[in-house]
Amino acid sequence: MQETQERIFHEVNRRRTRCMVAGAVMILSLLVLVTLSEADLSDSALTWLVLGADIALMAVAGYYHWRTWRCPSCEAGLGRDWSPQYCQHCGTRLRP
Repeated sequence: MQETQERIFHEVNRRRTRCMVAGAVMILSLLVLVTLSEADLSDSALTWLVLGADIALMAVAGYYHWRTWRCPSCEAGLGRDWSPQYCQHCGTRLRP
C-alpha cells in the first residue's frame, strides 16, 4: 500500500512539473506574439510563419496540459487546482 501511495505522489509531482513546463511554453509563445505585434514586420513572410508556428505551439502546449493533468489512478482531470490533496472523482490521496 505504501509503495502504491509513493508511486502516486511521484506521478502527480512529475505531471505537475510537466504541466508547468507546458505553461511556461505558452507564456513564452505569448511574449513572442506581443513582440511581433510591436515590431513593424506585418508584410514579412517570416513574421506570418513565426506567427503560425507560435499559435500551433500554444495549441499543442494547451492540449498537452489538458491530457497530462489527470489523476494517476482514475485518469480524471484534476481541474484548476495545482496542488490537490485528493482526486475529486475517485478520492485517491495525491499529496503526502
